[in-house]
Amino acid sequence: MAALASKCVGKWGAAAQGVDVVSWRSWRQGVVDQAGVLEFGCVWCGWGILEAGCSRSGVPVIGRSQLVWGSWQQGGVSLYIGANILNKEERFQENLFKERIAKAEAKVWSQANELQKQAVEKILEDVNARHKFEIQVLEEKHQKDLQDMAAKTKTEMFRNMKNEMKRENLAAEQRMVHRIQRIMMECHREKMEAVEKAREEERRISQEAIQAQKSKAMEELLNAGVSIMKDQKMNMSQLIKEKEHEMNIYYGIAQKQKQEEAQEVLQEAEKTHQATLGNVMDKLVNTQGELLSIAKQLGIMTNWKDFLEEELQETRAAFQKYINYTFPQLSPGHADFIMPERKKTPSNLVVKDDEATLE
Repeated sequence: MAALASKCVGKWGAAAQGVDVVSWRSWRQGVVDQAGVLEFGCVWCGWGILEAGCSRSGVPVIGRSQLVWGSWQQGGVSLYIGANILNKEERFQENLFKERIAKAEAKVWSQANELQKQAVEKILEDVNARHKFEIQVLEEKHQKDLQDMAAKTKTEMFRNMKNEMKRENLAAEQRMVHRIQRIMMECHREKMEAVEKAREEERRISQEAIQAQKSKAMEELLNAGVSIMKDQKMNMSQLIKEKEHEMNIYYGIAQKQKQEEAQEVLQEAEKTHQATLGNVMDKLVNTQGELLSIAKQLGIMTNWKDFLEEELQETRAAFQKYINYTFPQLSPGHADFIMPERKKTPSNLVVKDDEATLE
C-alpha cells in the first residue's frame, strides 16, 4: 500500500515536476481535497481517480472493491503526510524567498541611499562651488567699485587741491600786488613831499640869499656911491648895472647850489625809494619762497594723506572681508556696528572760500 501511495504520489509528483509552482500547488490542493473527500466518502469522482490511479499503478483488479478501498485508506494517509511535507517545504521556500527578497530590497535600498547621498553631496558641492564663484564675483566687483571710488576720490581731491592752490596763489598775488601798490604810492607820496620840501627850502634859502645880497649890494652901493660921489663921481647907472650883474651871478650860484642840494635830496629820496623797493622785492621773493615751501609741504602732506587713505581703505576692506567670513549668516548692513565709522573732517581744518581772499 505504501508502494501504491508512493507510486500515486510519484506519478502525480512526476506530472508536477517541470511545471511552475502554481501547477504544483493546484495539484497538491487537489490531492488534499480528494483525500478529504474520499475520507468522508461524499464524492464518487475521487474514487474513480484513485481507482484509476491504482489500476494504472499495476494493482490487480481481482477483488478490486476490498483492495481498492484498503489502498485508498493507506494512500490517503500518505498523500496527507506528503501534502504536509510539501506545505512545510513550500513555507520554507516562501520564507527563503521572502528573506532573499528582503535582503535584495535592503541591498537595493542601501544602494539607493548611497546613490542619494552621493547625489546630495554632489549637489551640495555644486551649490558650494557656485556660491564661492558668486562670492568671488561679488568680491571682485566690490574691489573694482572700491578702486573706482578711490580713483574718483583721489581725482576729486587733486582737483580740489589744485583749485585751492590756485585760489591761494591768486589771493597771495593779489595781496602782494596790493602791498606793492601801497608801497609805491607811499614812496611816490614821500618823494613828492621831499621834492616839495626841497623846493620850499630852496625858495627860502634863495629868498634869504637874495635879501642878503640885496642888503649887501645896497650897503656896497651906498658905500660905493658915497665913494664915487666923493672920489670918482662914477656913473650911477653903470654901477647899478654892475651890481645887478653881480647880484645875478650870486643868484645863479645860489640857484645852482640849491638845485644841487635839491638834486642830492632827490637822489637820496630815490635811493631810499630803491632801498625800500628792494626790501619789498626781497620780502616778495621770500614770500614766494615760503609759498613754494608751503606748496611743497602741502604736496608731501597730500601724498602722505593719499597713502594713509589707501592703507585705511585696504585695512577697512580686509576687516570687512573678515567680518563677512566670520558672520556669514548676517545680511549686508547688519554687521556695520562692528566696523568703526569714518570720522568727519574737523571744522578748524576746513578752509573757507572767503578766508582765502582776506589779507
